[in-house]
Amino acid sequence: MTIAGLELLVGLIALGSFAVFVWSLYTILTTPESTWKAAGMNQWMWLAVVIFLPLVGSVLFVATGRRQLIRGRNRRAGVPGGTTA
Repeated sequence: MTIAGLELLVGLIALGSFAVFVWSLYTILTTPESTWKAAGMNQWMWLAVVIFLPLVGSVLFVATGRRQLIRGRNRRAGVPGGTTA
């Protein structure tokens, strides 16, 4: 792999990491408090994790926190089982 190819790869990884970070922040800040409560989660704790550990926190939120929020939203909306969208 050439230097230019390596630079492109690193740039794409950095851009993808930044996109996941921004998406996590957007989701955390725009989700209604009632959804957080229905999911049994703390919005401010997730915000702190994503801000202070951007890469790890964002990946953790997307992998685990977002799924719980969807279940909480569905539970709040009265979807049976609270697991489908």
